[in-house]
Amino acid sequence: MLKIVAVSSLLAISVNSGAATLEAKNCPVTDGKVMKKTALKLRLSEQGYRIINVALDESTHCFHLYGFNPKKLRIKARFNPYSGELVYEERVKKREIK
Repeated sequence: MLKIVAVSSLLAISVNSGAATLEAKNCPVTDGKVMKKTALKLRLSEQGYRIINVALDESTHCFHLYGFNPKKLRIKARFNPYSGELVYEERVKKREIK
């Protein structure tokens, strides 16, 4: 009985932490004005990003960027559409970017 309780507790913890991680990748929704895509591109290129593609995703409420970060690493990233701040960044292999 004790083993079942311990396993179920671990499952609950792992499920909850996974939801928090996924939630952290989404951008907050506010009443502010969404930044224009050209303004975000200009800001990011000034910071050293090389952009392959950038688009606003309605499901996560973030700008999704495919390209290279200032360290020249190939990435997928999400940026806050109101402030332009980095929300999430992940290194990817060449074949993963389309």
